[in-house]
Amino acid sequence: MTDLIYTLTLVASALGYNHVQPSLFQAVVQACKDDETCAVDAVVYAAHESAFDGHPKAWSWDARRHLSCGFWQTPCATLPNTLLGQARLWVSLRAASLSRFGSLVGLAGDTPAGRQLTRARAAEAEDCLFAARWSAF
Repeated sequence: MTDLIYTLTLVASALGYNHVQPSLFQAVVQACKDDETCAVDAVVYAAHESAFDGHPKAWSWDARRHLSCGFWQTPCATLPNTLLGQARLWVSLRAASLSRFGSLVGLAGDTPAGRQLTRARAAEAEDCLFAARWSAF
């Protein structure tokens, strides 16, 4: 668990975030059950969806209408009160997308823009993980 948290810290740093609360990484690792790919995806998505802020400034239409909330901008109506609960909800949405689409396109929407966003985030996750692994040496 400690090694994965260290890796996630390096991934967040590669994304430009050097001061992410450690409890977020702990919740991600626990929700992902030590699955590195899941955990890195969660960090990349939290960076882009909320800039690691549990109450981000609402800029998207769904956030402004209070439909999406929290670190991963998941449905407000079902948003758990705890960070671990939010991480588990995101992991379940990720799993549903992987099951249905074979990728995370279900999180962005199966549209041309959603597919492009999904490819970009997958590439970014790979790049950040590569950077994290090399910086650990």
